[in-house]
Amino acid sequence: MERLRIVYSEINGQPFEYWYLERSESQRINELLKLIPRLHTWTPIKRITKELNVSTAALISSLRALRGALYIDKDSSVGNAIIARFPIVLVLKKSSNLSAIVSTQTFLRAPIYIKKP
Repeated sequence: MERLRIVYSEINGQPFEYWYLERSESQRINELLKLIPRLHTWTPIKRITKELNVSTAALISSLRALRGALYIDKDSSVGNAIIARFPIVLVLKKSSNLSAIVSTQTFLRAPIYIKKP
């Protein structure tokens, strides 16, 4: 498997600021890029982690790596092939209060949703 490179900026058509991904993160981002076109509505991140068979922390780390990227390419001996341009994923955080009693303190984890751009 070729290494994936996330390019954040270019100067004169050449990548200036980029990051090489580890093999496991490359595989996770490849699977995420295949899944993104099927997300037509806001989808809970828990469902996506189950579908990709990854942990929530690993998926959030991959989403943070994609933030601000111009494109993702495969770095191989033959040449670099761009596999995704502007791989942006919209992330929405929602929190809900299920308790109507003010005196009771309930701590809820805000669910994170992903939507196709």
